[in-house]
Amino acid sequence: MHSPRREWSARSQYSTETDKLQRILWIVMMLGVLGLSACSLRPSTVTQSDGLPTLQRLDWGAPAINQAQWSPNGRWIAIWEGSTTVSANLYVVSPDGKTRINLRGWNCDPGDAYGAYSYAWLPDNSLSCWTTTKVSQLCIGSAPFKTCRVESLDPQLLDLQTGGVWTPDGQYLLMSADQAPNADTDPSLYVVTRQGIVTQVLPFPNTGIFMPTWAPCSPSMLAYYHGSTLVMAAVAWHNGRLTLGPEHPIVGEQYYFNEVARYAWDPTGAWVAVRYANYRGGDKIYLINPHNPAQTVDVVHADLAGQQMMHPIWSPDGKTLIVFGVNDSQPYAINIAAYLKSKGLPQ
Repeated sequence: MHSPRREWSARSQYSTETDKLQRILWIVMMLGVLGLSACSLRPSTVTQSDGLPTLQRLDWGAPAINQAQWSPNGRWIAIWEGSTTVSANLYVVSPDGKTRINLRGWNCDPGDAYGAYSYAWLPDNSLSCWTTTKVSQLCIGSAPFKTCRVESLDPQLLDLQTGGVWTPDGQYLLMSADQAPNADTDPSLYVVTRQGIVTQVLPFPNTGIFMPTWAPCSPSMLAYYHGSTLVMAAVAWHNGRLTLGPEHPIVGEQYYFNEVARYAWDPTGAWVAVRYANYRGGDKIYLINPHNPAQTVDVVHADLAGQQMMHPIWSPDGKTLIVFGVNDSQPYAINIAAYLKSKGLPQ
C-alpha cells in the first residue's frame, strides 16, 4: 500500500544523502581547482543576475544549521544546529549571531532526525520543544532560556512527525504525529494542552499532515501540507473542539523529490516563501500570493546562487528573508522588503 509517510522518509533520506555527496564534491572541487582554504569557500555576498536579489551570508558560529524559526518579537532565532544527525541539537541565537545559547539541557531530541521539526515559539515569545526519543516530554522556557518547565507528554504520542504550532492564545499545540513508533501510517493532527495532554485527534488518511502554521493577520486560517499540497483551511472552535473547513490549495506537488520542508509567511500574509525542490534543475526559492496562487515572484535560483537553498524564514518586521544553503548549511539573508519594493509589489 502506498504510504506518503514512508515515501516522505525515503525522499528525505535520499535528499540528505544527495546533499552530503554534493557537499563533498563541491568542497573537493573548490579546494583542488582554486586552492582555497576551507574558511574561504563561503563567500560573504552572493550576487545573482537576472534582477534577483543579493544574498548576504550570516555568521551564527555554527558549522551546520539545518532549520530555524524566528521568535514573534524578532529578538531570537531558534536553530537546529549540527553537522550530523547525531550531534545536532537546539540552540537560540540573536539575529546578528553574537549571542548563542545551547539548549541541550532541555533534552529535546538531541541526535534525532525529527528534532529539526519538534520545536515552536509561543505567542508570548517562550520557546517549546518536544520529544519521545528517550522520555516523552514537552518543555517550555523563556529568555534567557537557561531552564524550561517540563511536562510529560500523553503516552499515545509515540512517534512525532514534522511540525507543530501553538494556537494564538498559547493554550494548545497543534502537532503532527503518529500513535506508534515507526508506524507505516499517516500523521494526524493532535491537539495538545500546555500540560502535554491530547484532547483531540484529527486524522489525515492516505496523505498525512505536515508543518502546520497560522496565516498572518488571519488567526482563524491554518496552513499546512496535506500530503504534498500546501493548503489553507478555516479553523473553528466549539466547546474546546477544533474543526477544519474546506481546504484551499496554495501550491500543489511540483517536485522531483518533494521535501515536506519549512515555508515562510510574510508578516502581512500577502506572500508565502516556498522552495521548488528539483535536483535535476530549476531548484529555487520563490514567493506565492496565497490569495492568487498564479502570482509568483522568484527570489533565489540555485544555478545563479551557486547552490540550492531551503527552509526560508521571514523576519517579523517583514524586512528580511533568510534561507539556508544545501551545500554549506549556512544562513543567507535577503533584503526582501527592498526587493519587493523594486518590483512595485506589496511588502
